[in-house]
Amino acid sequence: MNNFVKILEKMKYLQECKKVLPFETLGRSLAYNCYTPRLNFADLQILKSYQKVTMNLNDIENLLQNSTNIESNVFDFLESNNVDSNNISKNENKVIIFLQDSISQNDIQNDNFIESSKEDSLKFIESNRTNSQDFLESKNLDSVKFIESNPNKNPINIIDSISMLRRLTPYFITFDSIIIDCYQVLEIAIAGADMFIFDYRIFSEFCEILCYLDSKNMSLDSINLSNFNTQNFKQDSKQDFKHAFNQDCQHDFSQKIKNFSQNNELEIANLTSNLASEILNLANNLALIPIFKIHSQSDIESISKIYNIECIICDKKLENLEPYINLNQTKKL
Repeated sequence: MNNFVKILEKMKYLQECKKVLPFETLGRSLAYNCYTPRLNFADLQILKSYQKVTMNLNDIENLLQNSTNIESNVFDFLESNNVDSNNISKNENKVIIFLQDSISQNDIQNDNFIESSKEDSLKFIESNRTNSQDFLESKNLDSVKFIESNPNKNPINIIDSISMLRRLTPYFITFDSIIIDCYQVLEIAIAGADMFIFDYRIFSEFCEILCYLDSKNMSLDSINLSNFNTQNFKQDSKQDFKHAFNQDCQHDFSQKIKNFSQNNELEIANLTSNLASEILNLANNLALIPIFKIHSQSDIESISKIYNIECIICDKKLENLEPYINLNQTKKL
């Protein structure tokens, strides 16, 4: 349960979003959406790898404000960061911009749930093939990563930024965040994203929290997240005591959820499968490509009931997925 505080933050954030703009109202805006779908599964097979570059908010903001030729300036930026632009295709079918957001106060690059892309490999599963094929070839996937480290201090909203980039660039946009709700999928589709990363481990932990809260008849409003904040304490006895208290609260709550999960594995597994299927089905209906992220062998085995999985991102040690491909069932592991 390493991510449960971040998950609770996201749950509270989405709860407030739904109060301001309910799911049904948000859905009606699709009728006026100017961003038509750009991708299908066949298109993704065309994507090739290229070197990775990181851009922060100031880089992106300056790039957009000071340029009338966004594509030219993107590659000027890459060259200024010692990236050989000759190895980067300017064809829109071969370029992805990864967007990353976080509602935590920490620098997202230090979040323990974000793993180095150098350790990952992308693989496609196709129902009409006998084997899974490498999404990437010999090189790492290159991306321009858009980082929002502290949205409370920066007025630029990550969803608005998707729309801004969609208007100004021909590149495909992949949204990478904690995805736990259909509301988010609808939101990023309206904003103009093409794909999103769906982290199965984080989503499983979200379902554990959801089951636990439901079993205890607890509402999100009853949870004070300030009790879990262990960051930025000064080194004095009073603050040290508060820091220790908050760590105890976090550990206690996490342990309760862990114990509950061990005793309710079947219920949680069914909920996880059902909710994940809802998210993936909505994504398919909106012509979004979900990229399923798994971390362990147990993740692979536990997603056997989930349909519509077309693309998987995993650690290299998990690359051999063939035993889990059921060719009799479309797009299923």
